[in-house]
Amino acid sequence: MQLLQIISTKLKTAQLQIGHNELTLLSDKALLINKSKTLVVSDIHLGKAGHFRKYGIPVSKQVHQHDLTLLSKLIDEHKIKRLLIVGDLFHSELNNEWNLFVNFIKEHQDVEPILVAGNHDKYTKTVLSQELLIHETHYSLNGLIFTHEPLEIQAIEKNEYNICGHIHPAVRLNGKGRQSMKLPCFYFGEKQGIIPAFGKFTGAALISPKQNDKVFVITANSIIRVG
Repeated sequence: MQLLQIISTKLKTAQLQIGHNELTLLSDKALLINKSKTLVVSDIHLGKAGHFRKYGIPVSKQVHQHDLTLLSKLIDEHKIKRLLIVGDLFHSELNNEWNLFVNFIKEHQDVEPILVAGNHDKYTKTVLSQELLIHETHYSLNGLIFTHEPLEIQAIEKNEYNICGHIHPAVRLNGKGRQSMKLPCFYFGEKQGIIPAFGKFTGAALISPKQNDKVFVITANSIIRVG
């Protein structure tokens, strides 16, 4: 029996069943584990604007405030009990944008914050541990194995499913003539799903889905299944 099944797709959400878990994909580039009220996001890259400013590239820190404001909205709207960040919460060395995250945590003291450490988090891990629980390699929840980087498929147990970030997945959609758009997406294979980067100030990498893979493209206000 396949672990992954699509239940339904709507304008701004898609419903999936993975094992015993019902998941909701949100057009805000976040994933909701319905029963446990867990919100999953990846690759926020807080502090990236400050890192750029340090090297003379003018980027407003409001780009990060936008991300945290949206995260707060999702927490309130879906009555979230646990926030799971699967890597790269902070982009580089600590800077003043850290205070934005500290204030965010104070505003949501009823939410359990968890981080699966990503490759960028090595710079700030000691300070991050003061505000949230850190798992170095993975976090397991009811058969779902959350990691930052994708696991090797052969390393995933038979009844487990890996959900990860790191890739910042996107696909290119082609229209009539020579029009094309590169859009972020959720990608789900037979044993592994990759969620999009939540941070607004991040890039995206084109992926090449295989036959039978499920791909959900994110536009400004909707989720569209394209595979």
